[in-house]
Amino acid sequence: MSITDVTYFLYIELLICWNFNLFVSIFNLHILTVYLLYVFFMFLSIYYFFYYLFRKHKYIKIYICAGK
Repeated sequence: MSITDVTYFLYIELLICWNFNLFVSIFNLHILTVYLLYVFFMFLSIYYFFYYLFRKHKYIKIYICAGK
């Protein structure tokens, strides 16, 4: 995985966090709902990160599956 890819995903993560904080400050949600939404977005970004990684680098997917 190249530096550009890593930077791209870090940028998405920061963008999600910034928009999420803006959303919270505007609507002033309950703290538990805020936490669950943040965890959801975090896992979603991680899922897309690995999806992109596996799509671009098939040999990594094979290596991880063989290691199980």
